[in-house]
Amino acid sequence: MYISATQKGRIMETVSIDRRVVKTKRAIRSALATLLLEKDLNEITVKDIAERADVNRKTFYNHYDGIYQVIDEIEGEMVGSLEHSLRDFDIRDSRRAAEQLFARLTDYVNNKPDYAPLLRLRDQASLGPKLVSLLQQKAVETLRPLLRTDDRVLRAGVVFELSGLIAAYQDWYRADNGLPPEELAEMIATLMLHGLNGLLERNA
Repeated sequence: MYISATQKGRIMETVSIDRRVVKTKRAIRSALATLLLEKDLNEITVKDIAERADVNRKTFYNHYDGIYQVIDEIEGEMVGSLEHSLRDFDIRDSRRAAEQLFARLTDYVNNKPDYAPLLRLRDQASLGPKLVSLLQQKAVETLRPLLRTDDRVLRAGVVFELSGLIAAYQDWYRADNGLPPEELAEMIATLMLHGLNGLLERNA
């Protein structure tokens, strides 16, 4: 197919604009991630992000409606990446499932500077619920034929277990106390299978 010089010029211009957009958004996300290591989310302004990213406020608003849209974009990307990598996730093996989830979460946040600060956020962001939602349907579909219980009861139980699992991981990540993730996974698996009494008996 013949492409005229004019068409080639337009294609090159579009590619150039796309690259600038990617570069600008990357700078904005990186600026927010850096600021989150220095102060609470509610103390960060668009002006702070724009200055750190070396763009003006108008440029920021050309790409995002506000700070929470930046966070939502990063969270969505993180959850999407995790969803792809957890296709072989087996919720039936609690210890293995926890280890697998923790290992892949840790790998992502260690290799993506944008991701790490989101695990340190507490009430202002929705990463935890998004991760629970990601895993919930898979867990329900896996456990439904095994437990043969009312779907409403099953879903409630799954959300309870997964919410605790994700919250424990986030707390562990924030604390940075040196506890090996494998040990955390084993503890959570014991809690999921045997409750607090099982954990107490294991450590008696």
